[in-house]
Amino acid sequence: MKITKGMLRGEECWVLNYKNGGQYRRKYFATRQAADVEIAAMTAELRNFGTAFGAMTSAQRIEWGALDARLRVAGVTMTAVVDFFFQHKPAAVPVPIRHQAAEVNPNLVFRRIPLAFDVWCLSLLPTD
Repeated sequence: MKITKGMLRGEECWVLNYKNGGQYRRKYFATRQAADVEIAAMTAELRNFGTAFGAMTSAQRIEWGALDARLRVAGVTMTAVVDFFFQHKPAAVPVPIRHQAAEVNPNLVFRRIPLAFDVWCLSLLPTD
């Protein structure tokens, strides 16, 4: 994070340059003190929550906060919910290629694609 003096719409201002989520960002302030306060707040947020929280959008933070509040009322943590989800997650059901093709191009619904074509397409996919 760096503060420089700049111009915004013909007026002098202080520019805070920082990187968030892999992208460079700028915030503009009327005074150097306001820019310093913002740097202190951003540094404290990074120290407390890490870079993953800083990369979230405001809407994601609000959603996370609301979900966390609902879970705390029930006496459950977000970690416990995620662990439960991955333990009980249903196995992925393979979707036939003809159905996937129909989603991409609805005109293919009327064309009969033989089952052998599905098998051949699946053979092209890498196996893990």
